[in-house]
Amino acid sequence: MRWLVLVVGVVMAGCSGNAPGPDANPFDVGATTVTVVVRNQYELDVILHAAGPATTTRLGSVAPGRSTTFQIPWTRPEDLRIRVEPATGPHMESNALTVRPGDAVILTVASDIGRTVLIHGR
Repeated sequence: MRWLVLVVGVVMAGCSGNAPGPDANPFDVGATTVTVVVRNQYELDVILHAAGPATTTRLGSVAPGRSTTFQIPWTRPEDLRIRVEPATGPHMESNALTVRPGDAVILTVASDIGRTVLIHGR
């Protein structure tokens, strides 16, 4: 009988270390956004749209020589592309990058807009 009490006590102690605290939100699903840092090296203002598999979200605009940070809703690992629309001229779309909620990415809009690249941030 003592052996059983000892085993139950050890198991209970081991399980209690992973229990959420009393103030934990049971509905918290973790990060639900992706951070997009944009560096505009192009000569004109650019308007940006984040394109996932099912939706497109307008991010905003970035002036030449400026950097801006955007947050976009993101709930699961999916490919992200950024559509870049200069004030005049043709638009382009970045390479696809698989991102997860909580990730940060960096979009560098190059002076030669065709060399624009999207990478994982740090």
